[in-house]
Amino acid sequence: MIRKVLRSTAAGALVGVVVALLLHAAILNTPVQVPPNRFGWQLFSFGLAGALAGLALSSVIGLRASNPDPEYQRRRSPRGPNRS
Repeated sequence: MIRKVLRSTAAGALVGVVVALLLHAAILNTPVQVPPNRFGWQLFSFGLAGALAGLALSSVIGLRASNPDPEYQRRRSPRGPNRS
């Protein structure tokens, strides 16, 4: 269980860093002057946000799997309960 949490946290952090790098590349191609130390904070904050999102998703999946209620375990239709 802990490996799944760490794996999803690392994957979320990786996605956050990739988004930060793409945003940095877009900023470099604009005439805006940005101090160099701002990129480090941007990279850190996007990586941290991605890691927290991965941690939250993993926690929700773990809680759903450990819930003993059979109604909660039942798969729902992607169309909704009243559609056919």
